[in-house]
Amino acid sequence: MYEPRRNIDSYLMREVIESGLSLKLDPNPILFRPIHRKEGHSFLQELKKRKYGLIDLNKTILRNSFLYGCLKFSEAESNEHLIVGYGDRYGGGVDIESYYHIEGDIDSISISAEEVILGQIGSILPNKQLVVFHNHPKNDYSDYLGRPLPSVADRDTLLFQKYLFPIQIMRRFTDGKEGLKFFLGENGKVLEYRTPSISGVLKLLATNNRRY
Repeated sequence: MYEPRRNIDSYLMREVIESGLSLKLDPNPILFRPIHRKEGHSFLQELKKRKYGLIDLNKTILRNSFLYGCLKFSEAESNEHLIVGYGDRYGGGVDIESYYHIEGDIDSISISAEEVILGQIGSILPNKQLVVFHNHPKNDYSDYLGRPLPSVADRDTLLFQKYLFPIQIMRRFTDGKEGLKFFLGENGKVLEYRTPSISGVLKLLATNNRRY
């Protein structure tokens, strides 16, 4: 009879612990420069056309310009959006040349296995990088902290798609570069989150131990 309540309490505890790790281990939110705002405003007009699927841009834009446009678009939205930029890396930067847009509902986004594979294949070449952005609705707690807070579900996705997916493992061994970066837009800020779900890691270790 009390199992649902215990599940809720357990999930909330995971959220608190993972949020604390984010504060310590993830970088600060991005500081956008004037060039990012200018290019990002143009990309915002593109997003307002509400084209879905894989869309080629007329000209490439900087990664942070792409993220600024995603942020401004999603701020006015009641639903969550997943917007994936396909980029070419040069030196320390990334130029976005196309994007993939999916609209979810108020608190989640459904992604098919085909869409996951399509995204992963897009990052298989050494000079390619996927920039994965999604938004959360306004959150008073993260607003108080002054930074977006990825959920446990966000960090579970990060764990499996960035650190455990075979294509990404191959990329790290072949050229030592990241083929995939995850960003969250929330309360007017964008954060790159790098810390995977610790509870997800522990669960994997426990599962592997039971096999031996």
